[in-house]
Amino acid sequence: MAICLKIEGDRIQEATFLSDICIGSISAASMLTEKVKYLTIAQATRISAEEIIEKLGGLPQQYMHCADLAKDTLMKAINNYHQTGFKEAPWKKMYRRT
Repeated sequence: MAICLKIEGDRIQEATFLSDICIGSISAASMLTEKVKYLTIAQATRISAEEIIEKLGGLPQQYMHCADLAKDTLMKAINNYHQTGFKEAPWKKMYRRT
């Protein structure tokens, strides 16, 4: 799983994900990327796996770990943003289907 963030100032403007793991991880990542849009980075870090599951209306037991995976991937994306001081790369774009 990978999560890409477009951050302006301290606010997440866009969030996208890429996952080919399973339907549970796709569901959790999709919900998480929708939930973090327009939040500050600090607010996004406080989202829990339980919140993701709740917003999805629950997950089957065998997919519960997928919410943790999505949350952990978001935290890695945020940590990467902070550690690298990476603010902008004009050659990288988040592509969306139209």
